[in-house]
This record gives sequence, structure tokens and C-alpha cells, in this order.
Amino acid sequence: MAHNEQFSEPKDYTVEVGARGRIVLPAEIRRNLGLAEGDELIISVLPDQTMRLASRKALAAKYLGIYKHLSAKKSLVDDLIADRRREAQNE
Repeated sequence: MAHNEQFSEPKDYTVEVGARGRIVLPAEIRRNLGLAEGDELIISVLPDQTMRLASRKALAAKYLGIYKHLSAKKSLVDDLIADRRREAQNE
């Protein structure tokens, strides 16, 4: 899902709350953000009574590796394999 164009500046859209609280996102937004039917969105209600809407995919990408700086410089998988090999040799 490639983004066709980037939003370089904030852009306002007007949408209407319909039956059962539903809103329809304009096609331009869906296209530019690569949203498809069934994609999950997260709504954050901010202290100033505004909302921020983000796709679950976008938030996952944003936070991917957020704790990477806390991990050791060496591979934990390699350490585990080495431990298992030492245990096997001692048996």
C-alpha cells in the first residue's frame, strides 16, 4: 500500500456523524494513507477535547523498535544457542 502523495501541511476536512455514530473518511485521505476496508483505526481523545485518528499499522510502525536502545549489542538468540550447546556438551 503505497502512499500516493504526502500531506505536507495540515489539511482540514469536514465529515458528518451519521447513523450509529459512523463517519466516512474522504477518499483522498484513505488513498493517501493507504487505508482499505477493514483496517483498524485508533482514536485518541486529547485533553483539549480534540481527537487524533491513526491507523493501527501507522502506530505499530511508529513504535517499532522504540526500546531497541535498551537491548544488548549482541544477539540474545545467539546467546541462547551458545548456552544450549554448552549444556549439551556437559551432558
